[in-house]
Amino acid sequence: MTEEQKIILRQAWGSFGESYQLNIAIEECAEVIQAINKVKRASDLNEKFNTINHLCEEIADLENMLYQIKANLGLEKIIELKRAQKIERLRFILEDKFNKQTS
Repeated sequence: MTEEQKIILRQAWGSFGESYQLNIAIEECAEVIQAINKVKRASDLNEKFNTINHLCEEIADLENMLYQIKANLGLEKIIELKRAQKIERLRFILEDKFNKQTS
């Protein structure tokens, strides 16, 4: 994301307000869930392509909202820490699963 894009997203938060933008973020979460379900149900290649394209659009919308939340509530550093912790936990889970499969 460019610096200009970040500025625009921060301006949207300031312009529309926290409560409004948090509601939009909730809506975007729901739209991503719905789009994922449509990808899972796609029955042919053309439908799969179209549903994946739509999923990409919805993910982009959600990522824009998540950026606004992180930037405007000052959560960027704590989220990076939490992400690293979650990935480390996943590493242990995967190692445990691998060890059980090879035993």
